[in-house]
Amino acid sequence: MAAIDRPQQRPNLKKTIHHILAHYEGKEPAVSGYIQGLASYNTWIQAIQEEKLDSIGHAYQVALMKEAREHALCFLQDIHNFESEKEVRSAVASFQQVDHFYGELYPRFPYGFKDIQLNVRDHAVPLLKQIQQAEAQGTHHLKKFLKKSF
Repeated sequence: MAAIDRPQQRPNLKKTIHHILAHYEGKEPAVSGYIQGLASYNTWIQAIQEEKLDSIGHAYQVALMKEAREHALCFLQDIHNFESEKEVRSAVASFQQVDHFYGELYPRFPYGFKDIQLNVRDHAVPLLKQIQQAEAQGTHHLKKFLKKSF
C-alpha cells in the first residue's frame, strides 16, 4: 500500500490534489510570458496553426509533458489502490487517456533538428484537443473527490 494510506497522510493528499487543481486552473504563480493550466492548450494549438513553434524547444517540451503525465497517472493509480471512490476511478481513466494521447503526440516532434519545418498540424491539433478535454474531465473528477472526501 502507498504511504498515503495512513490516516495522518490524508492532509498531504488533500494538499497535493489542491496543487494539481491549481495548476490546471492556471492559479499557480505566474511566469512572465507563459500561460499555465488548461487554457495553455488553446495557445499551444494556435501556435501550431500559425506555424510559430521552435522545433527543438517544442520537441523537448512535449517530452517533458509526456513524462509529467506518466508520473501523474502513477500517482493517481496509487491513490486508487486505497481510495475506492468512483471519482478517483474516473480521474484515473481520464488521465490514462491523457497519457495515451501524449504517447501518440510525442513521436510526432523529432528532437534535435534545428530549423526544421514541423508539418504536424493535422495530427497534433486534434490530439491536443483530446488531451485538453481528457484533462478537464480528470480535474472535474478530482474536484468532486475533494468535496466528497475532505
